[in-house]
Amino acid sequence: IFRGAAASEEGKARECMSELANASQVLSKSLQNAISRLAAVLERFIKPSLDLFKDNDYETSQAAYVESTSVVDLISAVETTLEPFKEGLNSNCLDTLVATIISEHVLPSLERLVIGKKAPNFSQLGAMQFDKDLRAITGFFSGISQRTVRDQFTRVSQMSLVLNLGEPAEIMEYNWGEQGGGGVLWRLNADEVRKVMERRTDFKKERIQALRL
Repeated sequence: IFRGAAASEEGKARECMSELANASQVLSKSLQNAISRLAAVLERFIKPSLDLFKDNDYETSQAAYVESTSVVDLISAVETTLEPFKEGLNSNCLDTLVATIISEHVLPSLERLVIGKKAPNFSQLGAMQFDKDLRAITGFFSGISQRTVRDQFTRVSQMSLVLNLGEPAEIMEYNWGEQGGGGVLWRLNADEVRKVMERRTDFKKERIQALRL
């Protein structure tokens, strides 16, 4: 692009381009920091709904055809919380805010629900209910963002997959331990997989321990 320009002019142009690139990085970082602070402020409006998930009974859950009431409460809380920002923020900033709420507040709560210190137990039907709840949450956030958000839910989706196995050994049918190829590209490590399996009340510990993960 500098064809025909003097060496001094090219040097000045390249210096300006470098400064613009640096300024862009600084502004981008400042924007993300501001949005993270905003998401932290908004958490107090969403956290009560996230806390309701701890009251879900996934151990004695019966077959259900709809998501849990805690999911309905969470969706309502997020919609109400974000409504004032739909006009005040451009689409890029709003999508960044949604992504930040997911990564910094929603996902940590859902992961603790499965592998946290006080994680509940899951029956087979309870695991199915959790999967239904998770799909409803993922679908909701996908619907309010112009960016794809499903990648953010990969880890917790894999936890749900493990919870819903017919038996521990079935994990080998999902590309466990293989790099590339078809199947699942795992974001969970072996210890996390075992922790998830231990939440299932009908999975025998000796079968979990016998797996070569």
